Amino acid sequence: MELDKIHEFIEGLRPEFVVPVQSAMPQTVEEAMEKAQALETAFSMGMDLSVYLMIPGYLQNMNGGMIPARTNLAMY
Repeated sequence: MELDKIHEFIEGLRPEFVVPVQSAMPQTVEEAMEKAQALETAFSMGMDLSVYLMIPGYLQNMNGGMIPARTNLAMY
């Protein structure tokens, strides 16, 4: 049952969070949530978290431009 809840949680994440959270192999939903929150904080560096969350499917790269999140997944 716990694995179903973890899987459901991960499927509901932003696309750029899915692979890193899955890679962490969380054993509980709480562990998955902690990893997702850490990623959220890291991805929002240099901007308010609320601003990052408003960007649908995109990440800000080091030069200030925008790149698709799917492209960025290869970095993990």
